[in-house]
Amino acid sequence: MEKIIFDLDNTLMMFNDRYIYDYSSIINGTYEDGMKLYKSIGKYEDSTGIYNKKELLRFINEDMNLNYTMELFDKLLDAISNNWIYYVPDGTKEVLNYLYCKYELYVLTNWFSDCQANRLKHVELLKYFREIVGADKFKPKPNVDGYLYITGDTNKEDVIMIGDNVDIDIKGANDAGINSILIDYKNRYPDYEKRITDIKELKKIL
Repeated sequence: MEKIIFDLDNTLMMFNDRYIYDYSSIINGTYEDGMKLYKSIGKYEDSTGIYNKKELLRFINEDMNLNYTMELFDKLLDAISNNWIYYVPDGTKEVLNYLYCKYELYVLTNWFSDCQANRLKHVELLKYFREIVGADKFKPKPNVDGYLYITGDTNKEDVIMIGDNVDIDIKGANDAGINSILIDYKNRYPDYEKRITDIKELKKIL
């Protein structure tokens, strides 16, 4: 093994519903308004190629029949960068410190690279990773482009993906021809063969 690719949300850092209030406060709306904006961004991810701020803003405005400005969108990105740092699973730093000494570590994420790097910096995880590869660089997972970029000249059998989403993280890895481990914190896939339920288990198997 030479390289390990990590997903970010719900793998290294857990998503929390209170993040939706950041959306609500930026647009001066209710929680429901924030949720609509959050879902609109999800639609963009499902329909797009490489992320682009102007195109995402245009998509949101058309989807929600609104007229948000780039200034407002930049405030939203800033809020995500600095506020979405709620919870890092117990043992994550210990595991990354262990793996960092043995392998090259990367993050492959379906969001803007700089924004995700800032979040990791806030919780003192950024230093472990060679590169944060976001959807502003390659098409979002499960598209294989990001996986293949990180793999580079390394033999595919020496690369592994760690992620929480079977349909995105794991499918993308399988399609790219690299190994994967599902991190199943909530025990949703008890019959899945290659899975763990605690990030600390990586120290035993890698």
